[in-house]
Amino acid sequence: MTIRIKLLLVFSLTIIMLSAIGLYSAYVYRHNMDHEHHITAWIHATVDQSHHALSVFNAQLNAWKNILLRGGEQNNYHRYLQKFYDNERKARLEFKRLDQQLQGLPDVQANTERLINTHKQMGRTLRDAIRVYNNTDVNAGFVTDEYVKDIEEVPSQLLQEIIKQLDNYRSVELHRLEQYRMQQEDILIGLIVVVIFIMLTLYLWLVDRNVARPAELANYLADVIHNAQRVAKFGTWDWDSKEDRHYWSDGLYRILDTDRDQPPSMQSFLNNLHEDDRERVKGIIKNALADYTPFELEARVRLAGNNIRVVQLRGQVSEVNANDHVRMTSIVYDITERKESEQRLAYLANYDTLTGLPNRNLFQDRLKHAMAQSDRNRKKVGLLYLDLDHFKSVNDALGHQTGDLLLVETAERIRRHIRESDTAARLGGDEFTIILEQLDHTDQVVPVAENILASLNEVYNVESQEVFVSASMGITFYPTDGDDSDTLMKNADAAMYQAKDHGRNAYYFFTEELNRAAHEKLTLKNSLRMALERDEYQLHFQPQVELATGRVVGAETLLRWAPNQNPVSPARFIPILEETGLIVTVGQWVLEQACVTARYWQQEKGYKDFRIAVNLSARQLHQVDIVEVVKQALQDSGLAAEYLEIELTESTLIDESISKQNLRQLEQIGVQIAIDDFGTGYSSLNYLKKYSVDVLKIDRSFIRDIVDDKNDDAVTSAIIALSHKLDMNVIAEGIETAQQYEMLRQAGCDQAQGFYFGRPMVKHYFEQWMADYFDEKKRVAIWNNSTSKAIEHG
Repeated sequence: MTIRIKLLLVFSLTIIMLSAIGLYSAYVYRHNMDHEHHITAWIHATVDQSHHALSVFNAQLNAWKNILLRGGEQNNYHRYLQKFYDNERKARLEFKRLDQQLQGLPDVQANTERLINTHKQMGRTLRDAIRVYNNTDVNAGFVTDEYVKDIEEVPSQLLQEIIKQLDNYRSVELHRLEQYRMQQEDILIGLIVVVIFIMLTLYLWLVDRNVARPAELANYLADVIHNAQRVAKFGTWDWDSKEDRHYWSDGLYRILDTDRDQPPSMQSFLNNLHEDDRERVKGIIKNALADYTPFELEARVRLAGNNIRVVQLRGQVSEVNANDHVRMTSIVYDITERKESEQRLAYLANYDTLTGLPNRNLFQDRLKHAMAQSDRNRKKVGLLYLDLDHFKSVNDALGHQTGDLLLVETAERIRRHIRESDTAARLGGDEFTIILEQLDHTDQVVPVAENILASLNEVYNVESQEVFVSASMGITFYPTDGDDSDTLMKNADAAMYQAKDHGRNAYYFFTEELNRAAHEKLTLKNSLRMALERDEYQLHFQPQVELATGRVVGAETLLRWAPNQNPVSPARFIPILEETGLIVTVGQWVLEQACVTARYWQQEKGYKDFRIAVNLSARQLHQVDIVEVVKQALQDSGLAAEYLEIELTESTLIDESISKQNLRQLEQIGVQIAIDDFGTGYSSLNYLKKYSVDVLKIDRSFIRDIVDDKNDDAVTSAIIALSHKLDMNVIAEGIETAQQYEMLRQAGCDQAQGFYFGRPMVKHYFEQWMADYFDEKKRVAIWNNSTSKAIEHG
């Protein structure tokens, strides 16, 4: 369809729509005029009807007056009386006809109803006046004044009111019609404007789409191609063999950094390439022309200032006809940034971004290469695995930025003490490894290890701060300590932890004994994972006694593990539970069982106000839902929160951001908070200031020698005095003798626990112990024989 036909259709559609609007306008005006004429005619007819009714009513009234005036004339009396009745009937019919005609006008109709009722009443009054006049000898004027006083004006007034209301109604209706007409005029004007706007828009759209847009599209496509080549950094060149015509796009000129006045040619393109790549590119293009095959290659471009860029060429050769007329088209991409990114990714895949040392991937490759060289040269390979001591404390105290600078300095110190042929790598965090190749004997590792440890032990000056750290190192050898990289790493890690366990800042060689210990630890880990399902855990309870009264006020809950009836020391399995994260599940079980047991003892055994203490690990305290776990345990058991005491060690409180929030919430639900092993950490007094603590437990290391050591006595007395000053209760741990008991009682210590009172016992032995404890004679026997077999076996 041509543009002329489209424009003709738009013009025809405009005429049709405007004609329709004109017809609708004529209909609106005709309808408005008819309605106005109808209302006016109806009002006039109704008004005439009202006047006619009024004249009939006046005729009735005149007939009545004639009756009174000509009462003595017998011939005229009956004639006027008949005329009165006829006029009364006519007036009644006229009033009813007027009422029917005014249906639909409630206000006016109300007056017609009053008119009808008034007329009826007036008829009865007039007839009564006639009877009075006929039966008594009274003056006619007296009768008129007496009976028709003020009533003859009422119908006239009502009819005048009706006529007035009809005039008002006509004015309102005519005004409404005027408003309707004006509204329709606005709508018609709006329709005309909308139609003109739509048709004009359609006209402009047709002109734009069929005339202006094709012209703009060509320019737009040219700009798109130009911008695409600029953004995507590519250009095109084309060669037609028939006319030997070359074409270079603006993008190609930009990539080659060549003046656009330079005529394009194959030789010009080759001259812009790196001299070492020209012949190779020329040969590839020549072969593509000979075989009519596509080609793809990479080459370097030498720009002004001797800068080098990398480009990729993708080309296609096509045969135009059989007369050796061919065309060759190629796209040239600037892939310099992509090449640099690939090199960067390769670096990131193999090197640590912080220290610049090889990372775990490159370390594994270097280790395998060193092992292969060792097999050929019959030499040894030494693997040093080291970890910084207390590095987490540096991060916590000084921030991660300082920690990163410390790691960078550590890597530099390690580099200074190894050979160029050796490899130092960072595996992650504060863990480093060193590969020493071509070793004739193991003693060659010793000076390297000692020099590295001595260097790392020197003071670090980081951001104007002096920082002291040391390192622990484990050493293994290939092939004596393992025939693969994973085994060597595992054994070196075990030796490193041995160095940490023996005081840190040292190196340890791997031995079979370490291997056995590691294997035993792995076995324990595997067994602990199923211990809860196998019901291998037990809860032991150690009584806590009020020193002033000797009353048992509570017990501490202690976890024990006895797989296959073989007890394992808590010092062995508790750290593994912490390490594996099983402490969260097991700790929740301990909390639930302790609360259930305490509530049972309160209700069934009569242990009034009995308090149960449960240890909470660092992992548990840092749980997001630990407060909900405690609430649920209390709710399920029915134990009041005031009878649950949560015991925490100072190491548990290191991470203040989490622990402080959780402790505050635990305090809000009414749980008692106790710090266990008080006095053995670095920041005990600081914790008393930061946290709301209810109970302090003095560590057994201060109680052990309190009788003989004045220093321990002084420290213990100071802790008791400080606690009372801060409104805290004090519990002494590890009381084993009567002398210790008496000294603590005199010092004002609130409560105590230890073998002097009773060892940790299972539930039924604890109940038996409590029954004996309430017997004074048996209580003394218990205190004097704290290692009795019943309790000890419990």
